[in-house]
Amino acid sequence: MSTEWRCGQLTLQSGPGAPASARAAVARWLGPSVPADTLDDVRLVVSELVTNSCLHVRAPVDRTVRLTAGFVAGQIRLEVRDEGRHGAVLRRTPEGVGGFGLNLVAAIAERWGVDHADGTLVWCELPAARAA
Repeated sequence: MSTEWRCGQLTLQSGPGAPASARAAVARWLGPSVPADTLDDVRLVVSELVTNSCLHVRAPVDRTVRLTAGFVAGQIRLEVRDEGRHGAVLRRTPEGVGGFGLNLVAAIAERWGVDHADGTLVWCELPAARAA
């Protein structure tokens, strides 16, 4: 993907504060350009992706998560990358206190996927504005 699409990129320390920092970052980057309900969806999706990355990565002690967001072809593209190289990124059946993350991403995003070329990259694309 070309660099023209990016409107923000941030590297976060993996941990309990990372999802809130990610939500704040996408609100700064995208907030002026998208409707409030679309921004709510983006914040929810990015929170789920960053939380999954923080919870499931098996990497060295100095773990980071890289968040990238921007616009491409009328879509908002979000990417969350971590150092993890093991384990599958799969939707699972919700279990009372967990398992909802990728199910929410799949329900809200038009497309999403995973790339393991350099660590783990989970990406998704949402419409820049919801249909009425």
